[in-house]
Amino acid sequence: MLHFKKIISISLIIFLLTSVLPVTVRADQVTASNQVNKHKAIKKKDKKKKVGKITKELTDERTKNSKRYQKDDGSYEVAEYKTPIHYLDNGKWKDIDNSLQDSKDDGYLENKQNDFKIEIAKNSSTQKLVDLKKDKYEVSWNLDNANAAQGSVVTPNDNELDDDINKSADNEIKNDADLSAENVNDKQAAKDILVSNEKVKTLKNITSTVDFANIFANTDLQYILNGSDVKENIVINKPSDNAVYKFNLNAKNVTPVLQQDKSIIFYDSNDKTKAVFKIAAPVM
Repeated sequence: MLHFKKIISISLIIFLLTSVLPVTVRADQVTASNQVNKHKAIKKKDKKKKVGKITKELTDERTKNSKRYQKDDGSYEVAEYKTPIHYLDNGKWKDIDNSLQDSKDDGYLENKQNDFKIEIAKNSSTQKLVDLKKDKYEVSWNLDNANAAQGSVVTPNDNELDDDINKSADNEIKNDADLSAENVNDKQAAKDILVSNEKVKTLKNITSTVDFANIFANTDLQYILNGSDVKENIVINKPSDNAVYKFNLNAKNVTPVLQQDKSIIFYDSNDKTKAVFKIAAPVM
């Protein structure tokens, strides 16, 4: 039996950010001896491979997409992510927290901490299904004639995440000749530190997902909030000869302009050179 599932994806991208990939980490070791006039080098007393444990984040060295950590062996680790993890607030990089909580507006969920505020209705038939605000700008929309489906916040699977972290640690040991040569006890100790470090670098609050089941017959709706992006998926579970979806869009202090690639850029209504939001072209 053939199973049919088609996803129509529309991404509302804040400030023209184009990455909607899951959060991943690339860590680079930076030894203390490389930090000229900042950190004193630590001499190694033995030739054994040492795995430094993260002790703290150096918050003053954050960037939009990275964190820098200090380790107990005098080395440092930079974790880079494929999506923004920080936002600027009065000149300082603050953690993005896209986990959802009840909004002050009854019947809505909102993200906790970002440089924009998004509200997602708990029921898909609401007149304002999604409301996005940034400073004086606002874009909101709903899906015309949608069924009254209750939104369900997807709970992350901690067991799967722990499995991924353990596999990552095993692979790092396997690919490191010095660590692979250690005895069982030393190897386990190294793995425990690697797992601990990976858990520190894994940012669970960057992404949130809300699902609406059966907004139309055999059709689901999904919103994924990731870093600075909002991705909308329309999931068609069975074939349809006439799948047409109409959205009602409202905008405040921004003017939408259709681009050649079918994306839409929202410009400041009083300054047509200032792009505020962007809706990427639909992906079938």
